[in-house]
Amino acid sequence: MKQIIQNYKTGEIRLEEVSPPICRPGGVLVRNVASAVSLGTERSIIDLGKKSLLGKARARPDLFKEAFNKAQREGFWKTFQ
Repeated sequence: MKQIIQNYKTGEIRLEEVSPPICRPGGVLVRNVASAVSLGTERSIIDLGKKSLLGKARARPDLFKEAFNKAQREGFWKTFQ
């Protein structure tokens, strides 16, 4: 089975052969015939991954505020985890 693997820090994309997934008892294994990769979404994730922690906070102030509020409520370590 082939899988696209992407390094979010460098943006490198490679196609690798991986073992097929294991179907657990009671589960369903679906065969995928075709797939597409959304370049816009992937590019934005790569761009975010390349930024420093401060850059990420500036790029997503909504998520920063949410994390900050959670840290105030539940503590920094629990938020970090």
